[in-house]
Amino acid sequence: MKIFKRILLALAILLLLLVAGAGILLASFDPNSYKSEIEQIVLDRTGRELRLEGDIGLSLFPNIGLDLGKAELGNAPGFGDNPFARVETVRLNVALIPLLKSKVQVDTIVLDGLKLSLERNQQGVANWDDLVQGQGQEATAPSPEKEASASAGGTAPPISDVQVQGLKIINARLSFKDAQKGSDLKLDPFNLETGRLVLGQPMPLIMDLHLIQAPDTDLVASLEALVTLNPAQERYDLSDLQLEATVKQPDLPKGEVTLELSADLRADLKAQTATLEQLLVKVLGLSAKGGLTAEKIIDAPSYTGNFKVERFNPRTLLQQLGAEVPETADPDVLKQAELGFQISGTDDSIKLAGLNLSLDDSKMNGTASVANFEKPAIRVDLAMDGINLDRYSVPESAASKGGAAPGGPIAGGSTTGGGASDDDLGIPGEQLRELDAILNFKVGQLIMQKATLTDAVVGITAQKGVVRIDPFRAALYGGSFNSQVTMDVRGKTPKFTLSESLKGVQSAPLLKDMYGDSYLSGKANMDASMTTSGNQVSTIKRNLNGKMSLSFKEGSINDSRLSDQLNKVIAVIEKRQYDPAKAKGTKFSSLTASAMIKNGLIENKDMHLIAPKFHVRGLGTASLVNEKVDYQLRLMKSSEDPSAQQIYAPIDVTGTFDNLTYRFNEKEYANQLLEREKKKVEKKAREKVDKEVDKAKEDIGKEVDKALKGLFGR
Repeated sequence: MKIFKRILLALAILLLLLVAGAGILLASFDPNSYKSEIEQIVLDRTGRELRLEGDIGLSLFPNIGLDLGKAELGNAPGFGDNPFARVETVRLNVALIPLLKSKVQVDTIVLDGLKLSLERNQQGVANWDDLVQGQGQEATAPSPEKEASASAGGTAPPISDVQVQGLKIINARLSFKDAQKGSDLKLDPFNLETGRLVLGQPMPLIMDLHLIQAPDTDLVASLEALVTLNPAQERYDLSDLQLEATVKQPDLPKGEVTLELSADLRADLKAQTATLEQLLVKVLGLSAKGGLTAEKIIDAPSYTGNFKVERFNPRTLLQQLGAEVPETADPDVLKQAELGFQISGTDDSIKLAGLNLSLDDSKMNGTASVANFEKPAIRVDLAMDGINLDRYSVPESAASKGGAAPGGPIAGGSTTGGGASDDDLGIPGEQLRELDAILNFKVGQLIMQKATLTDAVVGITAQKGVVRIDPFRAALYGGSFNSQVTMDVRGKTPKFTLSESLKGVQSAPLLKDMYGDSYLSGKANMDASMTTSGNQVSTIKRNLNGKMSLSFKEGSINDSRLSDQLNKVIAVIEKRQYDPAKAKGTKFSSLTASAMIKNGLIENKDMHLIAPKFHVRGLGTASLVNEKVDYQLRLMKSSEDPSAQQIYAPIDVTGTFDNLTYRFNEKEYANQLLEREKKKVEKKAREKVDKEVDKAKEDIGKEVDKALKGLFGR
């Protein structure tokens, strides 16, 4: 027992002597006297000048401590005289006794006033390249002997535990100028503070920064989170993340946008998985939440997740974006919307499935995907219950409201004459040549220009510079509508082809919905095929060529200026008084017509309307280029002999598309009547002359016979 006490006493005395010796050493040792040697070593190793302007503080017990005052490191050759790095204070303390047990316990590390200047010149050389290359040259692989020695226990035992009380980076500033890209980036200031760091345990983290990118982008952000680092198991967690950021930039809505984000982020590098949970993003009045799960994040990243944007007001969103809120025919639209979808993808693709969008009282669902981001292949398949596009259209101007006359467009109006618009369509040919897209839409009920289409199906494909709308079909007022449109932009000038057909469409309710009046009724059929080319509206009209045909069965022309004019002319033909109260419409059993279109001029020569007591022929032209009409309707009584030439009552239809006039051509009609009477008179005169000639011949014959009898004594 006495021996044990003596050993303890000896150890205590030895420890006291060591402490006393260390104290004497620290009292007599001044690390500042080695500044020049340290600066010279750095210069020899890096070729850069190190300036140690502040005092160096050193402690050995109970902590190994280092306090470094002001210091700066010179820049690489060719990058000017400004220092590469500068620091005001560096403070580091490591507990000595735990270190002897292979445990690292570090007091709060303080880095104050760091200033780092990074640059890359026009040739792509950076002012940190020499430092990185120097490290690579110095580092050499350990020899087999050293590896064997290490495996045999010749090296120090591994560190079993690392604990850091915290890290403080105070008022750090960083600048990065890239002459190759012409970018100028500054981080001023950057502050970071952590709590106690123990591997595998949560550590609080607080950070704020101010990022400036020349010439006009400014970002201020703050972040709080709990960070868990477990490098041994390659697991890293960022939980209770709270991020607030404000970006200022002239092109942004109102010059700035503020973002709030909260989430939990976990990564397992060994399993190559990552999760983003409890994500909540608030920006521009929108609130979105969701989550993601990623796999093979190192080798071949893929992810799945879901997101939902809570109900929002699109008008308010447009205002937040600084965009002009469109004036709509219905001021109550664009007031509520929701969006939800499942998302999946890779580093080169993305797909939205279970897509659900509601806009006002319309609901849509479907899928959308993009593959191959370098040359995107876009696929969209959507279905909507119904939408009234007229509610979202621009309201009619006061002029157009005042110009429409009752009875629809065929009745004409008082607006000024139309002219061809030469607006450039702005077709992005180059982009369309690169576009690969297939879009399919289904709409249960579609209201467009007041017409109601049901079970509408629209397919759009854009591949290799050819855009097709095929099919575009729908049920339409007891019949069907079908259309195919092709736009070819492979050449310099876009080319268009169009074919349309109507089958069995009841025209009365269609026109009633579109124009507020059933001025034409009957079951309509129409076929048209056309081609054209051009970039401007006027050019497209001028280059339009094709043909069309139409027919109506068992219909009538009702309550329009055309019907009124027809009934007036019928009264003239029938030589009776015209009674407007009794002339409500013009019934017909059939109406047929065909037309050829050449260079924007529509020419018709065979319009034929058959009614119980009369029929109408029509011929003339309508120019799409100047939007003028030159047409004539020829009304005549029905005849049992269709080949018999009849007098017709001409009605001239002239004017512009939006201001047609209907005029009974009395002069031409009168000329026909005069010509007929003339022919009657001429016929009677000829008949009278013929009778007199015949009588004269008869009288002369009698005289001749009498003379011959006397001569020959008969």
